[in-house]
Amino acid sequence: MLFCFDDGSGTKKASTTLHSATTILPMFFASTLFVLVLLGQVNSEKKDNITIGFFNHTLKDGHVTLADYSEAVEAGDDDLLVKYTKRPESCDVEIKDGSIVLYYKRKNGKNIKDNGCTVDLFTKHSNMIKFKAGVKNKTADCLKDCSSLSNIFDGASANLLVFYSIRNFPILFSIPFAYSLKGNNITEVKNSARFGKVKECAEMCNKGHCMEWTSLEVGWNRCFYKGRRQVTAHTHPIGESLAKWNRSKVFNKFNEFELTITGQGGFYMDESEKDGYDPDDAEENQPACVPKGNGIVKPENWNVSGTSPAPGYDHLLVFYMLPQNASRNHSKGDITDKSPDGPDCEELYIEFDKQNYTLLSVGDPTTTTTTTTTTTTLPTTTTKTTSTTTMSTTAAVKTTTTEKPKPQDSFQWLIVIFVGIFVIVILVGGAMAFLFFMKKAKNWKDDDNSKMKSEKSKMEEEKSKSGGKSEEAKAKVEEKSKVGRNQRWRRTKQ
Repeated sequence: MLFCFDDGSGTKKASTTLHSATTILPMFFASTLFVLVLLGQVNSEKKDNITIGFFNHTLKDGHVTLADYSEAVEAGDDDLLVKYTKRPESCDVEIKDGSIVLYYKRKNGKNIKDNGCTVDLFTKHSNMIKFKAGVKNKTADCLKDCSSLSNIFDGASANLLVFYSIRNFPILFSIPFAYSLKGNNITEVKNSARFGKVKECAEMCNKGHCMEWTSLEVGWNRCFYKGRRQVTAHTHPIGESLAKWNRSKVFNKFNEFELTITGQGGFYMDESEKDGYDPDDAEENQPACVPKGNGIVKPENWNVSGTSPAPGYDHLLVFYMLPQNASRNHSKGDITDKSPDGPDCEELYIEFDKQNYTLLSVGDPTTTTTTTTTTTTLPTTTTKTTSTTTMSTTAAVKTTTTEKPKPQDSFQWLIVIFVGIFVIVILVGGAMAFLFFMKKAKNWKDDDNSKMKSEKSKMEEEKSKSGGKSEEAKAKVEEKSKVGRNQRWRRTKQ
């Protein structure tokens, strides 16, 4: 309802409308500010949440919330294994006696060397990684030769995680890998985008290959030592010029070694810790193309929030097999700008033991079943010679309802959409209210001016009329006075 008041000048104004204007506008601005703060908080929370791993788990403050329906793949659970391996960018995985084997190459296997792959693993380790790396071939002919003992890494890029050749344009093959990466880091390491990002490195680092950080690769080659040809296995920082971390063995059909990556970013092969890389070691044992003691990615196995689907395996390791493009070829001790092109041997693989690792996959959504019973009664039929008979038939209809997987972060998206709509409504409503009140104010002003002009005209008219009457009265008074004087003069004369 609209109430009016008189301000004493004869002009009536809308008190309720004016009061609403002074109340709604501050409320509008306060609401808008609140909504913007809420929207900023939602965006801030989304920034704090990082998506990681093959199945897009959510990482926040060092704890990971697993994707819906995450399960541990047990030995013999082929259906759950296939739910992972059938997806694009999955690894070529086999569960062998409970252990997890990731093939970089095998007969009729996936093309990992061109595209790479990602796998999520439950683990008991909180800040270390341990696995076996192996090569399989009937003969050692698939391995390349090192050019000399001084260039022992030549030919190692030709198979597994790194191989190098004695030729000027060698055919090199490697299995580069990465772990515990987030955001754009995985894209950078896949595309070799880290090379040349840092200018200050040791003199022995090739120009243009200095890096902020790097991951690792493993590989094999053949070298002559004391008149015997031995197979040498290498662990090597990707893109590094220095190559001194290796183990030599006599070749057989299978040749593998165990690699341990420590929580400090160091590593060693088999149980030979003294021959490995220690970030706190002396200057001569440091890689040349990354910062001293801080250039190798440190393992970070994130704590699983809530109850792990694999009891006892309470951490999540995200492991990447990288494409050949992530590595660089070595020839005669130098790094080239070419990527390895391989591998040549029959099989190249990495194996995680079942005692410390379990494969993660995502199963089907939970299914609920409801049963609906429908009863149909047949009509009664009657004849002269038979009695009336009523029959009923009951049919059971089974309805299966399948619950779809919940989309990742769906609740947050709903909040964002709702807040966006609310902001638009508030802004449009506020703009309309503002224009309405501005128009009202203009109308009030015009009305006031019109009324003031009208009142002024009336006052001038009344004043004019009042002035005319005064002159007429004055003339009459003077006329009467004159008549009176004449009468007195006549009486005096008589």
